[in-house]
Amino acid sequence: MNNSLKVTAILTAFNEQPRIAKVLHPLLQSRLVSEIIAVDDGSTDGTSQEIAKFDRVTLVRNKRNLGKHHALNIGIKRAHGNIILFLDSDLNNLTTSIVDQLIIPVYKNAADIAMGYRNGNSIFKYIYFLTEPCLTGERCLKKSDYVKIITNKKLKNFQTETAMNKYFLDNRKKIAIVSCNKLTQTLKYKKYGMLRGWWNDFAMTVSIVYKFGFMEIFRQMIYISLFFHYKFMLSKSKNIIFIN
Repeated sequence: MNNSLKVTAILTAFNEQPRIAKVLHPLLQSRLVSEIIAVDDGSTDGTSQEIAKFDRVTLVRNKRNLGKHHALNIGIKRAHGNIILFLDSDLNNLTTSIVDQLIIPVYKNAADIAMGYRNGNSIFKYIYFLTEPCLTGERCLKKSDYVKIITNKKLKNFQTETAMNKYFLDNRKKIAIVSCNKLTQTLKYKKYGMLRGWWNDFAMTVSIVYKFGFMEIFRQMIYISLFFHYKFMLSKSKNIIFIN
């Protein structure tokens, strides 16, 4: 590994005991990842105990649930790497190859951010195709860019990804969209039940729209998701590259 570049992987988890090991195992096998930080965001199950089984993983435990955005920032404060890899802790079929594919575009300076498209979930591809990869939690970027994104921004919960999109589009930075073969995310209704799961999705959507407005969300869907799925040649498309 280039001594001047260090990659820190950050996961946040809330009651992910049955799932988080499937994310940590392939992460630990990547030669590009020099540090792994897992933030247990106030879990009430055995998430912390599961993380603690991995000696090379730094465990940070919040006494109460602060929300994803604050948990990510707690991880950033502990991170020593100048490149940050964010991964959701409820992924299925994650492989070391996918981990490395997300890192390499930023590591080799071919892109400013790499965003993973979870193409294994047909429900995302055919029903929620406008939100993928806009809202993907699988992202690799420079720590310096992330600090700029969150500085003086009153973000919370699941608004972080949308703020990232806005920053990279506004500054015409290069976005790499990485097709992650067979990668899926455990859907909320499978974790929490139908009613609570769909309510959480609805609350997340309302929070994002309230913060950024419909026009910004529409812009991101056009320039990122719609272009990805249909390869429309739009004005900013030259800043987006695709990695299969």
